[in-house]
Amino acid sequence: MAPTVNRLLAAGGIAILVVGFALLVLPVSSIPLLDANRQVLVESAAGGQCAGEVYATSQGQGSETDMAECLATTPQDTTINWQAVQPAFCRGIIVKGLAITQGECEIVMAERQMWPTAIGTITASWNRRFPYPGDVISSARPITGGESRTGDREGNDREGNIRGD
Repeated sequence: MAPTVNRLLAAGGIAILVVGFALLVLPVSSIPLLDANRQVLVESAAGGQCAGEVYATSQGQGSETDMAECLATTPQDTTINWQAVQPAFCRGIIVKGLAITQGECEIVMAERQMWPTAIGTITASWNRRFPYPGDVISSARPITGGESRTGDREGNDREGNIRGD
């Protein structure tokens, strides 16, 4: 009885070592970005362009099949690049006829913390677990100067000079 248990334990230990080694060696796929509603977000220029086109043609409703068709035919870059998503989305909606300029679109997307989804819609649903990805990268939102954590200090300006009242 004891030799059978020892063989079983040895086989189990070897299996655990083999599986553990395989997990260390094999490449890991990337975990997609999600919003607070667990919708998959776009992470590439190709996805952004297609999301913009689908958003414009579906009147904001989105379509998984239209997104898949667009992604299959687009010449845009499919590598993960969060900085390229919002500009590509704006190009996509402009190409399909939405009357807005590229700069205006990017500012609206950044100020309202909107991000394109993988089905061709946009989302503005964020929480602590799934924060807005635009805060991680540089945004198109203009800096107004009044965004200090503690605000202006009385008697001093931002550069530390004493103000005359």
